[in-house]
Amino acid sequence: MKSNKTLTTEAILEHSSIETLQQHILNKELSEISYKSFFNQVQYVTQKFNLNFVGSKDDVPKIVEIIETRNIHVHNRGIINTIYLSNFNLSEFHVDDYRKIDNDYLKSCRNTLNAFIVQFLNLTKQKIT
Repeated sequence: MKSNKTLTTEAILEHSSIETLQQHILNKELSEISYKSFFNQVQYVTQKFNLNFVGSKDDVPKIVEIIETRNIHVHNRGIINTIYLSNFNLSEFHVDDYRKIDNDYLKSCRNTLNAFIVQFLNLTKQKIT
């Protein structure tokens, strides 16, 4: 995995082999990516590996909504806040509403995530072969 990041000589000399240095660079890059939004992660992967998520462009906002719904349930007891609303144009929700999760919503989430993962795996297989 190529990176345009720089390391100090001191950081390089901390490693006893090129393999541990490579692992350090990879871990650092993955750590930085993991804190970005899903949308930014998709952009990163698209640019870094020249992948084309054409069929998934409609799925990305849905996945962002799924992640944000998860976040408000984990961090805000399911109560919608301005952060949640600022990420989407969902007129059916308002601040302080409870974001209900029912079986239909879960099925829809599963289908969206499954379709995205299948496309991602197919894209990566095409890149490898």
